[in-house]
Amino acid sequence: MKNKILLIFFLVVSIKCFAQEMNIYLETFERFTELLDTIYKEKLDKIYMEETNGITDCFPAIIGSYEVQVLNSKVKKEILENEGKIYMYRMKPLIFQNGLFYIEIIGFSYRIDGTGIVNAGYRYIYNYDCQKQRLNFVKVEGGGI
Repeated sequence: MKNKILLIFFLVVSIKCFAQEMNIYLETFERFTELLDTIYKEKLDKIYMEETNGITDCFPAIIGSYEVQVLNSKVKKEILENEGKIYMYRMKPLIFQNGLFYIEIIGFSYRIDGTGIVNAGYRYIYNYDCQKQRLNFVKVEGGGI
């Protein structure tokens, strides 16, 4: 019985941690769409995100006023064949460095010939609040390259 209670406790803690980690990616992406609103003079309708297992899995089809299309390599190839180029973003996994947590979003321009150019990168910085047991947004750094 004691082992079952301990197992349930660890399962609940693991699910809670996993849920917050997934939410931090979604929260970061929502902040990113707000940043896009200030960067582009002409409003984008659609944002292409490169599929990243464990990160983009939970992204809804619409975030804010943007349609979000998560692209796997097959769909990316189809768009490249039809349009000749594509601009998309990649969200990197959460990292911990110097007492802070970081999530980076990098913009890429791909061409049909297979070349890719990094155009912009943003680093979303969080600290951990021990009292509230959650990550708190600190600031965003970066911009065009």
